[in-house]
Amino acid sequence: MFGYCYPEIADLRHAYAVAYPEGLLADDEKVVEHLHPHWITLFLPVLEGVVTLAVGTTLAILVPHWSAQGWLRLAVAVLTLAVVCWLTIGPYVRWRGTHYVLTTHRLMIRTGVFNHRGRDIPLQRINNALYEQTLWERMINSGSLTVESAGEDGKETFQHIPRADRTQQLINRLTEEDQDRRQRTGARYEAQYEVEYEDEIRHQRAADADEDPQDHHHSRQGDHDPDR
Repeated sequence: MFGYCYPEIADLRHAYAVAYPEGLLADDEKVVEHLHPHWITLFLPVLEGVVTLAVGTTLAILVPHWSAQGWLRLAVAVLTLAVVCWLTIGPYVRWRGTHYVLTTHRLMIRTGVFNHRGRDIPLQRINNALYEQTLWERMINSGSLTVESAGEDGKETFQHIPRADRTQQLINRLTEEDQDRRQRTGARYEAQYEVEYEDEIRHQRAADADEDPQDHHHSRQGDHDPDR
C-alpha cells in the first residue's frame, strides 16, 4: 500500500529490508522499515581491529628464536584475538542488537545483546519527527532523529540514523496514514452500529405489530362472550 502511494517509501524498504520476527507484530501490522545504526559507528572499531591484528602479527614474527618461541607466539595470538574481540567484535554485536523498526502501527526500539531493552511508540502518539545533519553526516547519509510524542518522555533523540531525512519523512507520512486509517475505522464502526441499531428498531416494531392484532382479537372475543 505504501509503495503505491509513496514510491520513495518502497525504495527505503527495499534498501534496508531486514527480517524481523513476525510474532512480535499484531495481525494487521506490517514492517515498513527496519534499521540498524549507520555503518559509520563501526568504522573506528574495525580500524582498531585491523591495527591490532597488524601489531599482533608483527610481534609474533619478531619473537626471538628461543625454546619457548611457540608458546610466546601463542600467547601473542591469544592476546591479539582478545583485544580484537573487545575492540571490534563487541561493538559489531551491539550494532546488530540495536533495532529501529517502523511498522504501520508503531516505532519499535530494541537494544542490547544479553540484557534486552525495548520501547514502543505508537504512531497515534507521535506529534512530530525532526532530523538534524551536519555537513559530514550529509556526505555519508546519516543524522540524528528526534521523535516528539505524547507521554512522560515527550521527546527522544536517536543518533546515527541512516538516511535520517527520508526516515523522518517516512515517520510523518506513516503517522498521517495511521490517523486516516483510525478515522476510517471509526466511521465504519459507527456506520455499522447505526445499521444494527436501525435493524433492531425495525425488528422491534415488527414484533409489536404482530402482537397488536392478537391482543385486539382477544379483546373483541371478551366483549362478545355470552357468559359475561
